[in-house]
Amino acid sequence: MSIDREDNTQELLRAAQSGNEAAQDALFRQYAPLIESLCRQYAVGAPSEEELHSEALYAFWNAICRFDPEQAEVTFGLFAKICVGNRLIDCQRKWKRIPPLLSLDSKELTALGADESTHPAHRVLEQEQYLALRRHMKEALSEGECRVWELFIEGQTVAEIAEHLKISKKSVENAIFRARQKLRKNLPPRA
Repeated sequence: MSIDREDNTQELLRAAQSGNEAAQDALFRQYAPLIESLCRQYAVGAPSEEELHSEALYAFWNAICRFDPEQAEVTFGLFAKICVGNRLIDCQRKWKRIPPLLSLDSKELTALGADESTHPAHRVLEQEQYLALRRHMKEALSEGECRVWELFIEGQTVAEIAEHLKISKKSVENAIFRARQKLRKNLPPRA
């Protein structure tokens, strides 16, 4: 990397760390190819592209916040690559531990011998748990985050959500990121 470009990156980092949104956006654009490359590299085992990309953006944002522009031993690009790579490796490990979700299609459950789940009492309990989860979600998230999150968990892509809600993709990605963080923090542990 040339000295001029490194100096420009250092200036952008200082501005981004002090809250300048234009500088933050410029850094995200400048390092988008790196983030995309790392996402492709660690895509195996990820639950979705959006989840992987969200984790990468989160790690990149943390790299911006934690990097010390005054030190000269490591460039920001290398630091960001290490931070994002480590985060995606941690996520891969976590995703490997999570068993795949089963469909709630009654034919598939019956084929698996899931007689207990078809019992009316079991269904009532599931409905109560679902309603409690929805209450917690509505308490933890803002109205906008809740709308975005509901569409996201229904399986819509970031682009589809942005088009549906008439907001930018970046706003959708930010809302998903904030929702994920709030839900991890505020939802009660599973029994």
